[in-house]
Amino acid sequence: MIKSIYDVYRLMIVASAGLLLGLGAGVTSASGVAYKDPSFEIPVKTIDKSEEMIFKAQPPGPNGTREKYAKWELKKVENNVYTFRGTLHRSMFVITSEGVVVVDPMKGWMAEGVLTQLAKLTDKKVTHVIYTHNHKDHVSGTDVFLKANPNLKIIAHQLAAEAMASFPDPNIVAPNTLWGSSKYTFTVGKENFELLYLGENHGSGMTFVGLPKRKIMYVADVMSPGRLPPGLMPDFSPRGEEATLAALVKLGGKYKRAV
Repeated sequence: MIKSIYDVYRLMIVASAGLLLGLGAGVTSASGVAYKDPSFEIPVKTIDKSEEMIFKAQPPGPNGTREKYAKWELKKVENNVYTFRGTLHRSMFVITSEGVVVVDPMKGWMAEGVLTQLAKLTDKKVTHVIYTHNHKDHVSGTDVFLKANPNLKIIAHQLAAEAMASFPDPNIVAPNTLWGSSKYTFTVGKENFELLYLGENHGSGMTFVGLPKRKIMYVADVMSPGRLPPGLMPDFSPRGEEATLAALVKLGGKYKRAV
């Protein structure tokens, strides 16, 4: 029974460890506890990465050192589906016959990095950008795509759009395609996209982006393998997080992999 915020966080740890959707291979956390961890690498092949290295945002190990990793990495999840990780953030993009769909531009330099890598993979323009929620670290950088394509569709849940409008920022491009309720679907090329809103949790209008045919779902900030997901934001709801994780469990038969 959930009695406190600590119980919710324990549930979050279990879910974020990968038990939620039954993903990934076993790993061991810093505390020595074995987790079944998707690591958001399911399966992936590194296509390109920077030579510049940064420390992982984790406490030092027993020898006082922290593992280094590339500042950015492009990885192929499967045919025409890629992730672009910049420091602690990871966006996803899908190449279709009619254009490229980007999920969470994150920040300007990451959007520029995505465009650079896209030029090596396709001649298609970015036609759609999806905001998963309202937080600035996920919705900055869209102007990079907008300059390349003035007809860009920027999709967000109504609640996310309202929250963003409450705190206008010149560095954030407002969405021009809004949806409400709990589900929104659209197709680009032959790729189907299913956007799900499961209630309050980490941020306003939090959207889970599914690729039904591929059984892949992009999950932002609600799951963090082997550690607590980011929480305690101004619009964070512990009880909502609990309900969202329970709802995601029920989607385990439909979506098998998380990005």
